[in-house]
Amino acid sequence: MSQASSIGTQFQTSNEKTNTLHQFISDIFQRGKYLPLDQLCVVEGEIAWTLYAEINILEFDGGLETASLLALVAALQNVLLPAYEADTEAGEMVPTEADATKLDMTGVPFALGFSLFDDSLVTDLTMEEEVLMDSRVCVVVDSSENIVRVDKIGGRPLSSDRLRSVVHTTKRNLNGVLETLAAA
Repeated sequence: MSQASSIGTQFQTSNEKTNTLHQFISDIFQRGKYLPLDQLCVVEGEIAWTLYAEINILEFDGGLETASLLALVAALQNVLLPAYEADTEAGEMVPTEADATKLDMTGVPFALGFSLFDDSLVTDLTMEEEVLMDSRVCVVVDSSENIVRVDKIGGRPLSSDRLRSVVHTTKRNLNGVLETLAAA
């Protein structure tokens, strides 16, 4: 097993990485309010839908934040909530014949990771490239092209021009992602 493979295996199975990814996605959704919670209400003040999302990583070869966030957004855009009403006599919820309600997201967050090798920026990294990087930058923008989050790990500071470049590249890639999500 090569050094990159062994590091990649440790990286992939790490509870620390899992917790970091969970926090990364949670922060994005909590700050952005992309999923208005009032639409999860079945009976106001009493009963609401609870959504659970589990991201299973079958094979990891880099770009974990980008892939995980995109998978969650795609899943949420396809959620249909069945219609229910309260049966006060029986004290329970009963399904109605009304159509299921599609979740209405108020925006779409998109993350793109970059690595700095010497003076070159690389995106869509493989695991081997992530292991060899000097530093890493992850930019998150939303469908309105607002900057949601910028994370930088390791290496020397980014110049203003380099930072503008990674943000611009992320926004440019966002348009293709939005088109793909709309077509799905």
